[in-house]
Amino acid sequence: MTTAGNAVGRSVVILAMVVCFVACKHNAVQGIARGSRVSSFIIGQFTPATGDPAWDQLDITMLRKDGDQAKVAQSFAKADFQNGSAANVTLIIPQGTYDIAMNFSDTKGEILYKVCAVSSTKLYNINTPQFEASIPVCKIASRTPSGSVAVTPASEVTITPVVGEVLDSKPNGSQQQNTQKNSPIQSSSGCGLAVTDTGVKNVTLQVGDQQRSMIRVVNPAFQNTHTHALVIGFHGSGLDGNSPRNDHKWPIIEELGKDEAVFVYPNAAGGTWNPYDGSKDFAFFDAIVKSIGEKYCIDNKRIIVHGFSNGSYFVNSLVAERIDAIRGVISVSGGGSGSKKAAMIIHGKSDATIGFYPSAPNLVTSYAAANGCPLPVEFNSKNQDACHLLDGCPKENPVWYCPWSGNHHWPEFTLPTVWQFIQSLN
Repeated sequence: MTTAGNAVGRSVVILAMVVCFVACKHNAVQGIARGSRVSSFIIGQFTPATGDPAWDQLDITMLRKDGDQAKVAQSFAKADFQNGSAANVTLIIPQGTYDIAMNFSDTKGEILYKVCAVSSTKLYNINTPQFEASIPVCKIASRTPSGSVAVTPASEVTITPVVGEVLDSKPNGSQQQNTQKNSPIQSSSGCGLAVTDTGVKNVTLQVGDQQRSMIRVVNPAFQNTHTHALVIGFHGSGLDGNSPRNDHKWPIIEELGKDEAVFVYPNAAGGTWNPYDGSKDFAFFDAIVKSIGEKYCIDNKRIIVHGFSNGSYFVNSLVAERIDAIRGVISVSGGGSGSKKAAMIIHGKSDATIGFYPSAPNLVTSYAAANGCPLPVEFNSKNQDACHLLDGCPKENPVWYCPWSGNHHWPEFTLPTVWQFIQSLN
């Protein structure tokens, strides 16, 4: 809301949301399947700023874009609103991904306000609790917001933005072609749950017949009101989950990441990761993703893995085994083969444990080839002690190469670029 005297003026429609598990009004919704989990919306009052025209009727259309198509079309007269909320009717919808149209018209039926063009191209996930958003509303003849629709958290429903674009919805709710350009966010089931467990914690998981353990790092400011990346780091042979934090200074990246990611450092059974077919460590990865996603709000399309030495061989194998589950990989002082996936390869030219030649050039070339980057890679033109983004790779699958003069270690100078790489994978 703006301060008094602002010529534009703002007002707010509050939507308080609760989940409905019982039979709800069917005539407001087309296409709700029997047994669907549905949500009900109580619509708050929109009061135009001084000088803006008064509205008489609100028409809301919500068109579902995932799963079974469903259209919610509901009208509210000004008289329906008492004490700031709609007393007589609510909206009932099956949970899913929607585009939202709101049209405020006068007594003659002329539309005065609608969702601003910049926001009418957004999709919204309506499926989990505790999220706040603001949807700007413009006068019909203006691109400048006259107010906004505020979405406030309630017991078990939220609206979260999804990356993508759709065509404007019409008041009659006619279905239209989805022109989404990017992969939608895939929110985990932990989105909206109360966050009570933050900080650095040792955690155990039962994976098949084994009890496995890991270190989990969650920023104290963490909120389950939006999705986060999940970053999982696999240590070298003979070490444990403390190694990335103690030896390789990962708390620097944790601090850079703040509330943007959950960081996990698993412990290998017996101190060594098994990168071969049938490895129980693949199931451990699956269990980590599941357990973290059930407790915290994770974007399942932003899972990044990193590995050092033996952990490097493991993550390069893991990416091939779980190609659809992993967004990007960071391989340090190791080897293996690459997949069609965003990658960063870091290796010291004085590494006497796993030699730089041929491991590093082979791995970089393997990822470059899988991603369709120009070949051959011009290794001689890359300065050492620096990170280089290979030219010509697809934007969605960049390949970074960081040669350095040192030995079998993760160099601290790479860490800001590592976080830049993680941030870019959205």
